[in-house]
Amino acid sequence: MVILGIDPSLASSGWAILQKTGDNYKYLASGTFTTKPKQDTLDRLNTIRINFETLLQTHKPQVIVIEENYISINPQGSIKLALARGVILSVMLSYKSNTKLDVLLHQTTPAFVKKAITGSGAADKTQVEKMIKIIIPQLNNIPALTNDETDAIAIALVPFTAS
Repeated sequence: MVILGIDPSLASSGWAILQKTGDNYKYLASGTFTTKPKQDTLDRLNTIRINFETLLQTHKPQVIVIEENYISINPQGSIKLALARGVILSVMLSYKSNTKLDVLLHQTTPAFVKKAITGSGAADKTQVEKMIKIIIPQLNNIPALTNDETDAIAIALVPFTAS
């Protein structure tokens, strides 16, 4: 089964593709889709839409997991995250409707991801990264994963990790 994990953002959305066979995971790909801060918001959202449409058509995931919004101290930041997430959700729903695959869509919170992966909802990024490298030892050989990619890998694992 192919799984796509998404850490949404207007500036830099992380994504990760994993293959699950039985209880084993294989890392296939990951990256970030970035937009330019000085670019018009609608253009940035369109860039996100195009990138995620291409990603879904290329990898054809059967499970897509996206992180839910979190409330930021900065209301503008929360609104921008919600806009980006809304575009990505729209692409996910369209993909599910238009593919012949049986696609599972799942949403999760940042605290639930941390709890599912590390056992603590208050875990930091270093703890999450250590645990995903234990779950997927192959990641120890992948240099320079960004925080967005690491988060997306953890997000992809959530539906299959005991909480």
